[in-house]
Amino acid sequence: MMRFFWLALLGITATVAVAQPGGGNFDPQAMVQRQTDDIAQALELDEATKAKVLEINQAAMAQMQKAREENQGDWEAMRGIREEVNAERDEQFKLLFSYEQWTKYEAWKAERAANRPQGGRPGGPQGAPPEGGPKGKKGKKPAGE
Repeated sequence: MMRFFWLALLGITATVAVAQPGGGNFDPQAMVQRQTDDIAQALELDEATKAKVLEINQAAMAQMQKAREENQGDWEAMRGIREEVNAERDEQFKLLFSYEQWTKYEAWKAERAANRPQGGRPGGPQGAPPEGGPKGKKGKKPAGE
């Protein structure tokens, strides 16, 4: 019986440890590539434009990594820097994209924002739930509501 208890405790501990956000396996380059691929697919970009989007995204990621190192733990400063970096990146995209591509990009960003979980960062202060209460994935109410 005691053996079962320790095995169960070990299993729960391992599950919780793996499920913790911000693990050491964050790969910024993979994230940049994924984001670039998503944009390229949503906007139906040619390879030359996709390569430029990748360069812009890599530069933005480098700025964010530098800011993270300089502002460790200062989430308010990081939020402001992230907004500035995103605005700068969007200005570069606006110059690069056609009007049709820019319109699609704006719609793509809005859809991603709508599907993003509401509230603060994991383990941090939580914001108020969206109007109408908390939602599940893709705006659907969780089962039982």
